[in-house]
Amino acid sequence: HEMAVQLGDVVMRRLVAGQTGELKPAHITAIADYMGTRFGWSEVEKKRQIKQTQKAFKLPRLTPARKQS
Repeated sequence: HEMAVQLGDVVMRRLVAGQTGELKPAHITAIADYMGTRFGWSEVEKKRQIKQTQKAFKLPRLTPARKQS
């Protein structure tokens, strides 16, 4: 009875590639296209879901350690 209805839920919690950060933006868009058709999302809703999911993937970048001279 439990069904994922948010793009972020599917990508981040249901797919191993999402959990490891291996999904490319094109993958996320393809999943959103499928879900949008399945759930009747408008283009605005689909874009909102994509933007929200891509934002969740962004992690702070680590700066390389400086060499001691």
